[in-house]
Amino acid sequence: MTDRARILHVVGSRPQFPKLAALRRALREHPDRVEERVVHSGQHYDRELSEVFFEELEIPLPDYNLGVGSGSHAHQIGATLKGVTGVIEDWRPDQVVVYGDTNATLAGALAATQCRVPVAHVEAGVRTGNLFQTEELNRVVTDRISTSRFCCTELNLRTLEGEALGDGSLFSGDTMLDNYRHFLARMDVGILERAGLRENAYVLCTVHRAENTDEDTRLAEVIDSIEAVQREIEQVVFPVHPRTRSAIGRIGRQGKLEAAGVKVIDSLGFQALQALVEHSRLVLSDSGGLQREAYFGGRRCVVPWEYASWPELVEAGAALPGPVDPASVLSRVNAALDASPLSAGPAGLFGDGHAGRRIAQRLLEALDAAP
Repeated sequence: MTDRARILHVVGSRPQFPKLAALRRALREHPDRVEERVVHSGQHYDRELSEVFFEELEIPLPDYNLGVGSGSHAHQIGATLKGVTGVIEDWRPDQVVVYGDTNATLAGALAATQCRVPVAHVEAGVRTGNLFQTEELNRVVTDRISTSRFCCTELNLRTLEGEALGDGSLFSGDTMLDNYRHFLARMDVGILERAGLRENAYVLCTVHRAENTDEDTRLAEVIDSIEAVQREIEQVVFPVHPRTRSAIGRIGRQGKLEAAGVKVIDSLGFQALQALVEHSRLVLSDSGGLQREAYFGGRRCVVPWEYASWPELVEAGAALPGPVDPASVLSRVNAALDASPLSAGPAGLFGDGHAGRRIAQRLLEALDAAP
């Protein structure tokens, strides 16, 4: 190729930004071969959930922000599809890269496919078996229409092979591991003092899944479980996602977590959250990303959700999913704390910390081979 290839990245929410950062670091090693632009759907549009992450992860601000905002699955998919299609028609990229399983992921893949541009899916092959879950539907359809699929684990690759999608699929390793290692020396350890926490003397908690926040009775059980952990086991620190904060207000539980002793703080940037993982005793989270980061830091994660985003972690004894009620959550927390310590690091499950370079090399090979 004589001209630089054009790669368009499509993101929309906070979990995608570290994945983008790892691949962009790798692609920046080839400035003479690649020109990149980023479309942000604007699904996470406040500073705490978007701009700060771009700054901390050393990613330039997006070239396009579609301003989609919150709303239904249909609204976000439709608005993002329209916006990304417009960018593709205007800029004419040679490759579109999508990440994970958000509405922006599916919309970006659909837009590229309709415009006959190859699609690469980073974090492909993840399955929970629950097609009623929005993320599962997004990832299944995205994998089906992608031309290149990059898998965090060997199980993800085997899943794709079982779905007759082995061609074009690669076990690249996890870009989130790349980032975890890259930024470890720069984590914001000052967050412990600011939050009034002692090292290895707290449980880090996050809740954001729609399954846990959209239905009042379910959310009440989640909150009851967090309060039970605080009351009976260990100090809990709870960085609250804005949507979760709104949901807690909806059911009239504002202030009650704090009254129970839980340290409720605002949602955090990457470096502060990484420090809380590294210095925690345990993680309690429904976030698939945080389950992996807990494992990278040698911490177990009790999952307030019945499904396992990462069966590999369950098999390794690092993630403990299950029912969301105080008795069950307390039982799993005690079991996790009583278990022998996890070995720090990924033990090979999520690759070697060079996923970004592996993905970049495969993309460049495909672009060079294109007519």
